[in-house]
Amino acid sequence: MIRTRKRRTPLTIRPRYDNLMPLWGKAVRLKYGMTCLRCGRQAPQWKIDAAHILSRGAHPRLKYVVENGIPLCFLCHRFYDENKDSSRKWVQTVIGKARWNRLLVREKTAGKLDKAAVKVDLQQQIAEM
Repeated sequence: MIRTRKRRTPLTIRPRYDNLMPLWGKAVRLKYGMTCLRCGRQAPQWKIDAAHILSRGAHPRLKYVVENGIPLCFLCHRFYDENKDSSRKWVQTVIGKARWNRLLVREKTAGKLDKAAVKVDLQQQIAEM
């Protein structure tokens, strides 16, 4: 019997690490007081993540917009990512139709990202909170 090697399939490609994402996440968590929007768990007992409302892959211009983020604990973030349809309806009721529409308009009208300007803006927002 001849043994053949199984060909490995590549795993899903993860986005490259971006040094602005921790700043964005910190700004989102501070904006909501380090509390999960879905279940109400709080830091430091629970790890609070920052989740994108509109995904950064489909909406790259909103990647660093603090308004495009919500704080979720690890368990709620996993549920949010695994149940896109029900999560989208839930988040629309939580943030409101006006904010949802503002995000969609902003995505269409935003220009090219200037990472230096984004970094300064995020640092200013964190300092103000």
